[in-house]
Amino acid sequence: MPLQLISTAARAAGVSADTLRFYERKGVLPPPTRSAAGYRLYSPSVVERVRVVRRAMAVGFTLEELARVLRARDTGGVPCREVRAIAARKLEDIEQRLRALRAVKRDLQAALEDWDARLERTPSGRQARLLDTLAHDASGHASACGHASPSLRPGRGMAGGSLDVSVEGRAPAPLKTTGPARDKKAPAAMPALRNAQDECISERRQP
Repeated sequence: MPLQLISTAARAAGVSADTLRFYERKGVLPPPTRSAAGYRLYSPSVVERVRVVRRAMAVGFTLEELARVLRARDTGGVPCREVRAIAARKLEDIEQRLRALRAVKRDLQAALEDWDARLERTPSGRQARLLDTLAHDASGHASACGHASPSLRPGRGMAGGSLDVSVEGRAPAPLKTTGPARDKKAPAAMPALRNAQDECISERRQP
């Protein structure tokens, strides 16, 4: 099949011409040949490569990781075990986040039950101070200081903010997106819970 101009190749791959140039700079696409007039010319195989790259990014691979393994593959290497190891690490990270999210869910369910009871006891027109209860558990100690307490804070992986869940002592890996973020905004973090965690960290650092 004949070589394609960048506009034709981009349209066939379902991306923009700028995306093809970006992938080329990142190393996930090989440098294209050039016409006599200097225009980029792409082989039809580039379309399939772009589809592979975008699907891999959708499950968590970064462009840097993909550039490394694809470069090895293009030069006759066998990076299959490395690809498998990268995917296994990403799966473990997802499992960590899911466990943290389940812990957040339990905390919120308990908070709602407590708040319902407090609202029943609070006279009409008086403040129940519901958010203040997030900073302390039944023992009076900041609940955010739990041994494996997850945190909610504005995420950086998606536009508009998202839940950024981490397990104590381990920062979460950022979630990658494959293009301009169009996701709906995730719920914002509760300020009282975040403040309680900050106080917890401060207490631990004091001698």
